[in-house]
Amino acid sequence: MPSSRYVLHDLIEQPGFNPSTQRDRGDWSLRDVSSGQVFAAEDGKPACIDHGAMNCVTENMSLWRCLMCGRATYTTPAPISWTSEHRMGGVECVYGTRVPLKDVVNLLTDCTDEEIHWYYPSVTVQQVARIREQVYRDA
Repeated sequence: MPSSRYVLHDLIEQPGFNPSTQRDRGDWSLRDVSSGQVFAAEDGKPACIDHGAMNCVTENMSLWRCLMCGRATYTTPAPISWTSEHRMGGVECVYGTRVPLKDVVNLLTDCTDEEIHWYYPSVTVQQVARIREQVYRDA
């Protein structure tokens, strides 16, 4: 599962979305994620299937649009961890993996992000960077 800084949503899922603003446009750009026209690129940012990189059009980086064709996505921050009693006995793990979050946190002081990724290949360098950022922000 590729990791991303963002969770991509169809534009129609945006909180406060007003369908009447799209009255003359039909379904255009409302379901670009679920239709596969917009996806998360390797750098974790939204990308258009035809034109590649998309531009962020809001300060909080929640709305992205392809300037070539108008495809769009609404984004929310991706979670850092997940917990389920059916996975790893309920231990908090790095999102999308079965790597215990505490194991990664314990390595932060002694290892670089790349070294942690080497120890745990299912945890991306971007995920380690976000964990490091969160840990030091909360400290």
